[in-house]
Formats: sequence, C-alpha cells, structure tokens
Amino acid sequence: MLDEFNLCIRCGNTEQLEEDYIIPKSKGGSDDPKNKRWLCIGCHDYRHARDAILKEIAKNELAFSSDHGNPYRLSMWIFRLGVLEAFNTPELIKERGYTKYWDFPQTHYAVWYPKIQLGKTHHQKDLKKALGQETLLQEAP
Repeated sequence: MLDEFNLCIRCGNTEQLEEDYIIPKSKGGSDDPKNKRWLCIGCHDYRHARDAILKEIAKNELAFSSDHGNPYRLSMWIFRLGVLEAFNTPELIKERGYTKYWDFPQTHYAVWYPKIQLGKTHHQKDLKKALGQETLLQEAP
C-alpha cells in the first residue's frame, strides 16, 4: 500500500510521512506492503495515543464489569479519549499538527484523583446501582 500513494491516509498531508503498520509487528503484523500505510507525524502520534487509551479503557471496563474496577478511573480514560478525538480530527491535524490530551489540565490524573479515591471506598455493586453505567460516560470533571 505504501507505493500507491505518498500521502497520509487519515488527513491527506503529503509532508513528514511515516510508515505505519496497520497490524503492529508486536501483535503479529507482517512486513507485507499490504500491512503498511503512510501517516503523517501528527496522525501517527494520534494513532498511538488512541491505541494506548483504548487499551486502558478495555482494561478498566473489564475490571469494572467484574466488580473490581473503579468507575471514575474508567471515566477518566473515556474523557481523555474524547479530548484526544475532539482536538485531533484529520482537518485539525493537517492544519496545526497533533495536540496531546495531556495539554489539557482537565485530563490530568490529579484532577481525577479525589473521585478515583472515592470509588475505592465504595463497594462496586453499590456504585453501579447508584450511578448506572450510563452516568459514567456523561461525567466529566
């Protein structure tokens, strides 16, 4: 796929292109050209940040569904994903580059820490009953 186009497949940028593995080599992806694509630096950074956040969300969802997780920690990661996606649309990355979610103080762990601690002091079933899982997605600091 690399030979077909010399532009970022996400935003169309033609500068500062990097080779990206669709299925990362660490997850069994091959060096086959069909497993490679061009991403500009900004979209490549976005892809890796998004992958990392999605991994944390999955880990926290699994823990929460088994009554061992913390709903506020899960909410923090969902909030971070929303910030990352809102400020890194293809158009915005092409216009001004990648913006780290960390650039926004509302995403910092210290802001979420009091709620995360609160979640540790309550029994998970009581929290699920009191909050409802839908509430977790809407809540932001």
